[in-house]
Amino acid sequence: MNPAAVAAPLRSLIGAEVRRREDPALVQGTGRFVDDIVLSRTAAMAVLRSPHAHARMHRIDAGRAAALPGVLAVLTARDLDGRVDPEPAVGIPPNARRPARPLLAREIVRYVGEAIAVVVAENRYVAADACDAIEVDYEPLPAVGDPEAALAPGAPCVHEEFPDNVALHWSWTHGEVDSAFARARHVVRLRLVNQRVAGMAMEPRGCLAEWRDGTLTLWAGTQTPHRLRSGLAQILRLPESAVRVIAPNIGGAFGCKIGYYTDEALCAFAAVHLGRPVRLVLTRREDFLTTTQGRGQVNEVEAAVGEDGTVLALFCRTIADLGAYLEALTPYPASRRASSTTPGSTSWRSTGPSSWSTTRGSASVSDGRGPRGATSASGCRRSWRRPAWARRRSRPCRGGRAAPCASSHPAR
Repeated sequence: MNPAAVAAPLRSLIGAEVRRREDPALVQGTGRFVDDIVLSRTAAMAVLRSPHAHARMHRIDAGRAAALPGVLAVLTARDLDGRVDPEPAVGIPPNARRPARPLLAREIVRYVGEAIAVVVAENRYVAADACDAIEVDYEPLPAVGDPEAALAPGAPCVHEEFPDNVALHWSWTHGEVDSAFARARHVVRLRLVNQRVAGMAMEPRGCLAEWRDGTLTLWAGTQTPHRLRSGLAQILRLPESAVRVIAPNIGGAFGCKIGYYTDEALCAFAAVHLGRPVRLVLTRREDFLTTTQGRGQVNEVEAAVGEDGTVLALFCRTIADLGAYLEALTPYPASRRASSTTPGSTSWRSTGPSSWSTTRGSASVSDGRGPRGATSASGCRRSWRRPAWARRRSRPCRGGRAAPCASSHPAR
């Protein structure tokens, strides 16, 4: 292929007005979202979710719910035994502790909003009433919702099969970090508490599943239909050729709809089980509780600064709250920030533990995106080289308190 022929149309786009093809339908109100798709005999699904961050379930009684008129099925973890596989690991480092995440909780719930049972009914109102009729006997257990507290000795363990709440340790290094700190004129130290953020898309998560002639079709508000297709095939024990995923118009995502959720697998299972279409559209409260969130980190940052204000090296120790389970790609937003936000000529070392915690929020974190100007795990968004007037005055960086460079530094 001629490179000039490829480059010519690209040059013609620079500075040009490009019409967006998707806008006319959206501004005219004729877009099709998951809740707009109509299939004959579609049933509605609702999910009973845990009100506790950590609790043991001694009893689940769905008798009253199943007896309500219009209820088609009530499913708990026992109804899935031997019929589904755990959610597959995607983007999880091999050294990570990753307990299998069940589609429905069995015996213990580990975060607020964790699914316990599902109801499929003729309409969403009957399904919601039936969820309210399910009786669960909870025994609340100690919970921890702060990543530093989760690492403290004696902290309640989120997963009993592990001795502590550390999901994984990681460390990345680029360049000669120790020698850069040894010759630095100043060392700037900064502690950053990077709060959790939740992406509030206009359209809550939702999906519609249909099982017909041995083929599962799922309409979902997803950013990664191919990944969702593979995940559903593995969970439901279907050949991938028997699964089709369609992403219609999506009312916002912010990275929160990259992975797959147990909700989608449960909706698909219900459609296969009943032999009729099943729709699940989350309420705003459900969406807030169960959709993956971002950040939730504590960062101890050190910058080795030269006489002229040039940043010679960075050291960042990160403690990241990963939630109760490792979602697809969960560890990477924490571990990669330093390398993705520093210039190529700067040496850096990024290290730290990532912890589970039973948060009063989502099960996991993922690669959610926030507004421009938000802090990242490796420091504030600012120029890495101070302007000339600042270099002449030789003041320490304003992002933290400068300390003179000692002959030796703590282990990094």
